[in-house]
Amino acid sequence: MQLSFTYDSHRLMQFFVILALVIALLAVLFAIQNTDVVTISLFTLTLQESLALVLLLTLAAGVLIGLFVSIPALVRRSMRVSAVRRELEEMGWRFQEKDKEISSYQQASDRVRQQNTELMAALGNVEPKTGLFRAELVVPSVSYLLQRMAENIHDPRYNSVSVYEIDPYPETEELFGNPAVQSQWLRAVAYRLQRVASSDSWLYHDGRGRFVCVTPGLTTKTASDYGETMRAALAEESLQLEDGSTLPVVVSIGGAIAHFMEHVDSHFLLQQANEALDHAKRRGRNRFRLVEAKGGAT
Repeated sequence: MQLSFTYDSHRLMQFFVILALVIALLAVLFAIQNTDVVTISLFTLTLQESLALVLLLTLAAGVLIGLFVSIPALVRRSMRVSAVRRELEEMGWRFQEKDKEISSYQQASDRVRQQNTELMAALGNVEPKTGLFRAELVVPSVSYLLQRMAENIHDPRYNSVSVYEIDPYPETEELFGNPAVQSQWLRAVAYRLQRVASSDSWLYHDGRGRFVCVTPGLTTKTASDYGETMRAALAEESLQLEDGSTLPVVVSIGGAIAHFMEHVDSHFLLQQANEALDHAKRRGRNRFRLVEAKGGAT
């Protein structure tokens, strides 16, 4: 819209310039062909001048009056343009500052996550192929979050617990015959998930290609958006392996969310996520499905 408006204004200005040149040319031709002297009376003033000169002076006066009338509008427009330019420069500076803050926050989050991973690795709770938590820890982790959710219904962080079952696989499955490529693939998937995961998320791997993400505090809408973000992160851009090659991904994700008013246990919530994953697979490639877990009494 802005580009179209600028283009139309440029065409209009060109039209006015051409019109002014035509009028000036006609005035000069008129002056050459009309040299008669006329008498001009204005109140008590009487003058005898060339008709062409009078008309040229009248035309010049009209041009000057038009310029004087348009000068305030041009000044106001110039001031508005300058103000908008200053606002854009200030917004650009603010965006740069926000980018720096986001980058600093991301670095701090990565450091904390790395420290937690190192601590869990020291305790033997990290899956060696990906550096993520072992899948055996999913059940106790979800049980802990569900307990916290029941005890802290006024804390937004524990208003819900979401579980995502993530099943990615390469489009060229014959590459899985190479254990080295398989290890690179799993690490690339884990890295991609870590880049898009929120700081509250816990990521797990079962050692065979199935990933799990557990996240507290989401609404149904944000849980759905979060699942779509993970799906898009894996499916819409090929993975970069450590040997420099790239590998496109097909992924299915099933999610289940439990809100604080629902009394569910960890096994039921995980079962709901697994059923959602099966449903996503039946729907086709690169699908995500989220369900609200209801009716699983602890």
